[in-house]
Amino acid sequence: MGMKMNLFCDQVLMTPIYDDPCRGNKNYFSSKKAMILYSQNAQVFFVFSSVSSKNINIFNYNLGRLDLITNTYAEADFYIKNLL
Repeated sequence: MGMKMNLFCDQVLMTPIYDDPCRGNKNYFSSKKAMILYSQNAQVFFVFSSVSSKNINIFNYNLGRLDLITNTYAEADFYIKNLL
């Protein structure tokens, strides 16, 4: 936990594209300045805090911080809305 977004994306770079959360989907929560990253297969969800905008380049963004890894979108959503 606490890994910067760009370093996280560097670490998962060699995963198959359908498993890569940095090349998959992202949902931004502007009121919490948080983002959920998840791959096309939607099996693991990564919550980042300190994200300033939905339009960031996640491969070069060194401010976002990994806060949670979970297996359900509902848990990631709950964490952002209730614990951040």
